[in-house]
Amino acid sequence: MNYPDLKFQLDMGFDQWTGDEFMTFSEEDIFSNSVLEGHPKLKACKNMEKDKRKDFINKYVSEYYKKHKKELDDTVKTAKEDWAKVSNPFYKSIDKLFSQNGKSKYTWLEGNCICFLSIFNCGPRFIKDKFFQTYYKHGETINYACMHEMLHFAFYDYMKKNFLGEYKTLGEDGIWKLSEIFNDVVLREPDFVEISKQPNPTVYPENEEGLEKFKMMWEQNSTVNTFIKAYLNTL
Repeated sequence: MNYPDLKFQLDMGFDQWTGDEFMTFSEEDIFSNSVLEGHPKLKACKNMEKDKRKDFINKYVSEYYKKHKKELDDTVKTAKEDWAKVSNPFYKSIDKLFSQNGKSKYTWLEGNCICFLSIFNCGPRFIKDKFFQTYYKHGETINYACMHEMLHFAFYDYMKKNFLGEYKTLGEDGIWKLSEIFNDVVLREPDFVEISKQPNPTVYPENEEGLEKFKMMWEQNSTVNTFIKAYLNTL
């Protein structure tokens, strides 16, 4: 079995884009709040015009990268080493998850995937391009964050291969919600907790209320196919 090679990199330009893209200053925006919580100095650009705000963010990110260069470089090195310790058992658990009747129903994506370690706690992912950002100080470990994102890649791909009509019908928001719910229950399974050491990872606030319901749904329909069908029947 050929497994993906997950690369770890820094990209200052990507972080400059992330800061500008996700900082809305809305009190209800969890991503914006996460940016500002880690970087309160960015509040100074709240009322600036668009171009000036972007320049302010770009300068801030550039200076942060310079000031924290060793810390960021060391984190990339450690992330590579830590992922190497868990990637094989994680991929094998994914194979087991997506198999039915002893035959694998999932073929891993070809080529490399990239984890860009970020100074911002946002975590955007780009499924088609096979890369994502992860906060370099991630509270549940970079390993867990990578497991979460790599499971998304597998799930999106599985949906397109096995539930293409439903995938299209759900749309971007619908498939995002389903994939997050799927991660919420699956990454609490013993096989994955043994690897991640995260028995109760955080979930998006909008998914907290339904977590127990979907955990029960997984227990009653503990294959990927039956869980997806059971979820779709609730819509």
